[in-house]
Amino acid sequence: MRSPLRFVVALAAPAIVGAQAPAVKPLQYTRLVLPNGLVAVFNEDHSSPIVGIGVAYRFGAKDEKEGATGLAHLCEHMMFEGSSNVAPGDFMAKIKAGGGDSQSWGETSEDRTFYYETVPRTQLETALWLEADRMRAPFKATDSTRLDAVRSVIKNERQLRVENAPFGSANAITLGILYGTEHPYRGGLGPMDDLNHATFAEMRRFCSPYYVPNNVVVSLSGDFQTASARAMIQRYFGGIKRGGPVTHPVMRPAMTSERRVALEDPRGRGATLRIAWSGVGFNDPDKGALRALASALTGSRTSGLTKALMYDRQLAVFVVAAHIDNENGGVFQIEVVPRGATPLGTIEDVVDSVVRVARETPPTDAQLTRFKRADADTAVVTLQARQARADTLSQGQSWAGDPIAYTKQQSAVLRLTPAAVQAIAAKYLTPNRVVLSMVPAGKLDLVSKPDRQYENASKIMPTEVKR
Repeated sequence: MRSPLRFVVALAAPAIVGAQAPAVKPLQYTRLVLPNGLVAVFNEDHSSPIVGIGVAYRFGAKDEKEGATGLAHLCEHMMFEGSSNVAPGDFMAKIKAGGGDSQSWGETSEDRTFYYETVPRTQLETALWLEADRMRAPFKATDSTRLDAVRSVIKNERQLRVENAPFGSANAITLGILYGTEHPYRGGLGPMDDLNHATFAEMRRFCSPYYVPNNVVVSLSGDFQTASARAMIQRYFGGIKRGGPVTHPVMRPAMTSERRVALEDPRGRGATLRIAWSGVGFNDPDKGALRALASALTGSRTSGLTKALMYDRQLAVFVVAAHIDNENGGVFQIEVVPRGATPLGTIEDVVDSVVRVARETPPTDAQLTRFKRADADTAVVTLQARQARADTLSQGQSWAGDPIAYTKQQSAVLRLTPAAVQAIAAKYLTPNRVVLSMVPAGKLDLVSKPDRQYENASKIMPTEVKR
C-alpha cells in the first residue's frame, strides 16, 4: 500500500502543425444512489473479461488534526486486518485465489482513501462481498494486537519514500507553507511521532465516522451486466447503516508574501531550486489554463524555461513546471536542478525573467496546440485500463459530483486561448510564493540569494527533516 506523491508532471506530445486536438469521448456510465447514501457508478465494457473495482472514501490527511497526524493512513492499513467474516490477511488472499490482483490495494492521499483491485468477471460478486464486509463494521473485528505490525509497515513506507529519499520532505514543507498549519494540506506519510503514540481506540474513534456509506463512492468498470451489478451493490451494501453527517476542513491558501526556505539534507549530493505558488483544486475552472501554462514553460525543448535554462544558457540539467491539483487546492511549482556549480541565485534570476515574460506575453499558438493534443492523448491512453476508469469515475463523482468531469475539463482546455493562459500567469504567478533551496547538509552557502532573509526548514518542520 502506498501513499502517493501528488506532484505529477504531464508530458507534452510533439506539435502537429494545423491539427486540432480532438474532444475525448466520455465513458458511458449509470449511477445508483442507495438510501444509506452510498453512490455506485457502473461503466459496462465487454472488451475484456475483467472488472476494475474502486472504493473511494472521502477521507485523507487533510482531515487530521495536530497531534493526530498519520491516522488516515493507519486506518487504511487496518482495514486489511480482518472484518466480521474475513480473517487478517485473507482479503488479499481471497482476491488472488480467484485470479484477481491489485497494484498496491490501497492509497491514502491528502483528500481520500482509495481501495482498488481488478478481478475476473466471475469474481466480481466475491470482491463486492469482501468490500462490503469491512465497510459494514470497520475495525470491529480486529484489535490492538495488529497495531504494532501495521505501524512497522508504515514506518518502512516512510523510510523508503521520505526519510531515505534526498529532500524527501520537500513536498510536505511546500504544502505546509502554502496552506498553513490550521488546516494544512499534508501528505499521508507524516512523521511517526503521532502514530507511535496512537492507541487502537484512538485510531478507531477518529476514523470510524468517515468509513460510512454516505462518504464513499464504489465504481466498477469492465465486463458485467449493469442490472446484475446493481443488484449486487444493493444486496451487499444496502443494509449497511448510514453514518452521521461528514464534514471536512475548508482549505485556503495561507500565502500573503514571499517565504524563502532552506532545506538541508545529508542525502543530497547537489542543490535544487523549487519555486511554488498556490494553485487550484480539481474542479476549478482555472485548472486547465494553469496546466497549459506549465506546458508552455517546460513542455518541450522550445518552451520558455527549458529553452532558456537547458539549451540557450546550459545552466540546468533538469527543469519542470507543473500544476498539481488536490480536491480543494493545488500547487503550481517550478523545479530546477543546476548544471555543475551554477548558483541557485542565477537559476532564480532566469526563472523570474521567464515568468515575467509569461505574465506579459501569451504563449504561441503552437505551444498551446501542443498542450491540447497532449492533454487529449493522455486522457485516451490513461482510460484504456479498467482500474484507471474506475479511479477516474470515483474521483469525478466524489470531487465534482460528476463521474465524467474529466470530459468537461478537457473540453474547457480545447477552448483555451493564448490570451487566457497569459491572464492565468498574471493571476497566479505573483510575489506570494515559496522559494525553497534544497542543499546538502552544511552547505547553506548554496542557498539561492543567501543575502535575503530565509528560514531553515528544520525550524519549520523539525520532525520532518531531522529523522
